Amino acid sequence: DLVRSRGLGDVYKRQIEGRAYELARNNGPNHLHGGNRGFDKVLWLAKTFQEATKSGVILRYTSPDGEEGYPGTLQVQVTYTLTAADELVVDYLATTDAPTHVNLTQHTFFNLAGAGRRDVLDHEVTFHASFYTPVDETFIPTGEIAPVASTPFDFRQEMAIGDGIRADHPQLQLGGGYNHNLVLDRKEPGLFHAARVRAPETGRTLDAAGAAAHGADAPEADAAVAHAAAAGADTGQAETAPAAVSYTHLTL
Repeated sequence: DLVRSRGLGDVYKRQIEGRAYELARNNGPNHLHGGNRGFDKVLWLAKTFQEATKSGVILRYTSPDGEEGYPGTLQVQVTYTLTAADELVVDYLATTDAPTHVNLTQHTFFNLAGAGRRDVLDHEVTFHASFYTPVDETFIPTGEIAPVASTPFDFRQEMAIGDGIRADHPQLQLGGGYNHNLVLDRKEPGLFHAARVRAPETGRTLDAAGAAAHGADAPEADAAVAHAAAAGADTGQAETAPAAVSYTHLTL
């Protein structure tokens, strides 16, 4: 489930270099997942590859100027790689011929207990994140960067999802659980260990690495979006903070 931008908030009319562009309001007052026909609903060109220590698929898509209201022709490439070290690597690349908004991410869901076997509330999670971004009633960040200390968003020490998600906290009530952006602690540039998920029943462990997002005129930004529900899977999305176009301090 690849998306151009997870959530731009109530910015369906967006100013880019003094010109207004109107985007779809497809989630209440907000623009979500790149519009009514996001990248998850288009046909990508796929090419597989196989090498001695890795194999994968390269997906390419050209978003024409004006698609879903966005300016500029956007050339997008996403590479999924499986390595001999049991790693899944996702690389994003996008180029544009005009100033535009792009914040590529994807929704990958895991149940380390086994698909369809049970929920993920016993999964034990660690996030290297000292802050998170509270959301409003439409699940869009308010612009505040709040400390996770003494909240159910504090995963700096391993905690079961169920232990946190049942907490009486106003942000969990707004989101119906975890649907928030965690601001990852970065000590130096480059790839770094961002999170770990462990299923006690099976002993399976998932380690997630994060990397900075780079733009021609943007500073580095690190974020991971935590989703968790009793439906049976958890996910973490690596991306620049949602709504950062409205709150420039979110591009840390």
